[in-house]
Amino acid sequence: MIYVLIRGFGMPRPEPLEIGLLLLFIPLISPLGWEYTYLSAVLAVSFLLAGWKQMPRGFRALLAADLAVIALSIYDLMRPALFHLYLGRALPTLAFLVLAAGMIELRRRKQA
Repeated sequence: MIYVLIRGFGMPRPEPLEIGLLLLFIPLISPLGWEYTYLSAVLAVSFLLAGWKQMPRGFRALLAADLAVIALSIYDLMRPALFHLYLGRALPTLAFLVLAAGMIELRRRKQA
């Protein structure tokens, strides 16, 4: 987060990306594994989709797979056994760290 803040100095409007990154941390910090906590990442996802073409091709593939995993990680779709495995292996943490890496890459490239 500090890197993103420092790289934002001198940009005309750095706050939206910074707010999106902060909101992205809610699923990482929340002790709840419920899907509705993922909604706090909507702003970050919108930035990532807007900056899609500026991302390296390999990262875009990783990001697409990551977004699919996040979107499909619903208790009723995964069934209890798979959902508990998903939560027990801390996969939501990894998924949201990939999104955070994308936000950092956007700021590194001064795209947002």
